[in-house]
Amino acid sequence: RGPDSSGHWRSVDGQVHLGHRRLAIMDLSAAGHQPMLTADGRYALTYNGEVYNYAALRGELVAAGHIFASHTDTEVLVHGYEEWGLAGLLERVRGMFAFAIYDQAKGTVHFARDPFGIKPLFIHEDEQGLTFASEPKAVEAFLGRSLAINGHMLVEGLHHMLVPSPHTVFSEMAQLEAGRSRTVALDGSADTTGRYWHWSPSADVTDADAARELVWAKLVESVERHLVSDVPVGVFLSAGLDSSLVAAACAELGVKPTCLTLAIDDPQYDESPIAAELCALYGFEHWVKRMGPDECRRWNDQIGGVYDEPYGVSGALNALEVCGVAAERFRVMLSGDGGDEVFGGYGWYADWLKEYGVDGRGRSPWSKVRSAVRGWAGRRALPNDALAGYAQLVSAFTEREVAALFSPGVLGRSSTDSYQSLHTEARARGLTGFDYLQWLDMGQFLPDVCMSKMDRASMHHGLEVRVPMLDLGLVEAAGSIAWATRNPGLELKGLLKQVAREKLPASVVGKRKQGFAIKTSHWLPTETIVAEVLRDMQAGDWWRGVFHPQVDRAVAKLRGRQAWRFRQTWCWVKQHVGEDGARVV
Repeated sequence: RGPDSSGHWRSVDGQVHLGHRRLAIMDLSAAGHQPMLTADGRYALTYNGEVYNYAALRGELVAAGHIFASHTDTEVLVHGYEEWGLAGLLERVRGMFAFAIYDQAKGTVHFARDPFGIKPLFIHEDEQGLTFASEPKAVEAFLGRSLAINGHMLVEGLHHMLVPSPHTVFSEMAQLEAGRSRTVALDGSADTTGRYWHWSPSADVTDADAARELVWAKLVESVERHLVSDVPVGVFLSAGLDSSLVAAACAELGVKPTCLTLAIDDPQYDESPIAAELCALYGFEHWVKRMGPDECRRWNDQIGGVYDEPYGVSGALNALEVCGVAAERFRVMLSGDGGDEVFGGYGWYADWLKEYGVDGRGRSPWSKVRSAVRGWAGRRALPNDALAGYAQLVSAFTEREVAALFSPGVLGRSSTDSYQSLHTEARARGLTGFDYLQWLDMGQFLPDVCMSKMDRASMHHGLEVRVPMLDLGLVEAAGSIAWATRNPGLELKGLLKQVAREKLPASVVGKRKQGFAIKTSHWLPTETIVAEVLRDMQAGDWWRGVFHPQVDRAVAKLRGRQAWRFRQTWCWVKQHVGEDGARVV
């Protein structure tokens, strides 16, 4: 997925073939090309990502007698596996990654994905063997054919904005989940998958002053790690809390990066004046790019091709635009993504807690009656089940609305199915309040929706985006703080706001939360989408068997961004089934 070089390697027996497209960040010389092998040829690696503590690990390995031919983090992974094994390597690395290591002597291939799913890993298996890549399109290109589509996962994707791992929209392809590794023996004697990391919230820290000091120290430490690069590093500055704190941490370190702000061509969404104030405070160069309806519409029809699956987050439009602009001058940018999951910042947390109580079992009789009345009146209402309520708040769709959009033949999974294992484990751990909700988000929404958004958008432009808010040390530190201290009085990002009041201008701290998104209904109104769906229905039969016979009427009843989200699924199916001829199974 990088523009700088390409390489491939094939084992002598022809059983393993590794390929790579490089985006050169560390050690720009040919010594950093991949696939990378050890000097004796026993271990071969292909890898996507960055290991930010590679210098410290390299020092340990040199002391243990390893000889390096480059100054890349890639080579640290190869030698690290040789010295510590897979488990020992994964305990030590700090960064974002998806990699495959082939141990020729043992005849095994090891796959691993970083704890937060920042980097993706897709795997296809059939009688011919196993094919893996960073994107489904690469697998299809290698196989030379279109993959069959799983109809149930089309529905799942609309519920969750992207098909949740380990599934994909393709019936013959899966994802390695975040924080997992997999080992495959070529002779078929072993195939094991295990989780090597998961978020484990506790209540070790309850003092607010100590919590603020801990969070700020860990954030500065994280940003310092994430600035390590052999090319210039910029900062995406939206003027939101998270990206502003990342910029403030740069200032604390004495670093003055260029900050890029995407200014939405609408005063209601334009954050550039506040971002400019922050840059003036710290003496940063400020680069502003305006985005209007034309850019929105241009990227709108390309989302399906970039993401390879129906993707229902309007922030993808902004991400594709701002990454394209950044790539004109940079190869690496820092982003504030991840702060909402780590510090409890989503509005649906407050809605859910108000409706279901801290333990998820406290819905009042009056609340149930009110919800039932809304349902009888044909209005949207939250279900009595707390997990189903969470799923609805996240997706913005009710089960009834989804059922009216799709053919009965592709229905069959509930919106809560993909959450069940996360929910069961959260209950077993006794998680409540923000801990419970963040556990669900960390397990699914963060890797499958948020990280996918920026990963595909950035790599589409040959740009690396780093997320300091998801440094393992910072995340584990935040998780050690009691949720009542992280979110005092159920305040969204309450602790982080306290940190921000000490580090940022009042205009940033007091700003209404907006997020990196646009109001799609302004530029792509529901009436336009309904007309498009109706034209397509009259022009061909590709949609039959996938969508409901009266899907146009169902779309007309959708509210706000719901219609835009559905359109992403509709257009994706039209291209893959109506134009490319893929099957839905």
